[in-house]
Amino acid sequence: MRKVADYELSPYFDLREEVGAVMGGKVLPLPSDALREARAEGMQQGIEQGIEQSVEQSIRNLMETMQWTAEQAMQALKVPDEEWEKYLKML
Repeated sequence: MRKVADYELSPYFDLREEVGAVMGGKVLPLPSDALREARAEGMQQGIEQGIEQSVEQSIRNLMETMQWTAEQAMQALKVPDEEWEKYLKML
């Protein structure tokens, strides 16, 4: 029943509460809810990793082309001071 409800009601998540009321109780969370949350978390992690990689590459580029130290490059890129140690370890 749960799989059928998940499949049939997935486009209509607002109806889930109404169905629960008709069925006389709370409808259990759908597997698609967990999937949606996991997908959002994964996307956020991917964005953060992409930003880190971009900043790291920018630091490397400035160090190579401008002959700057990592600290000078991070300062030019306005990397927050609290993140410097993380990027120094990545280099």
